[in-house]
Amino acid sequence: AKERQAIAEALAARRPPRTVPNRVNQLEALELDAELTEMLSDQFKRVFAFFRPGLLQDLKPESDALFGFVIAFFSICSGSQTPGNVFQNLVYVDRARTHLPSSRLAPPVRRQRIGYLLLFVVLPYIWARGSRVVERREWGARPEGEWRRRAWVLMQRLEAWYRCAATVN
Repeated sequence: AKERQAIAEALAARRPPRTVPNRVNQLEALELDAELTEMLSDQFKRVFAFFRPGLLQDLKPESDALFGFVIAFFSICSGSQTPGNVFQNLVYVDRARTHLPSSRLAPPVRRQRIGYLLLFVVLPYIWARGSRVVERREWGARPEGEWRRRAWVLMQRLEAWYRCAATVN
């Protein structure tokens, strides 16, 4: 009887197995979300096709951020999944709370949802807008020792590193 009780206690205390989703599915979900954003942007461009030429090109970082925010707000922030995650059968969970014996799949907490917005909406917007400012003000044409030129070189290297890492990934 003691052996059965010890086995039952060991099984009850055992953590559920961690399931790690396939990295390919995660990347495809991100790609599907990016394609959905691009589809929404294309529709937006058609609406404003007869406005001043170049207007939408000037506002592309803002429109991408707007559509990314809309998708994230109506999916992640409302407790659901992004469309790409739905198609790939992926679920965002809070790993810290999921492994508690009393919980199954705990949804992300508010801090994690804000982190998602910052990482996938705000940071790309800041990078795109900053790159445009640097390009328009021609920081790459400045003299070698100037801080703007060094910042431009750093941005070019960071972007090259990011593209290389994304390709390898």
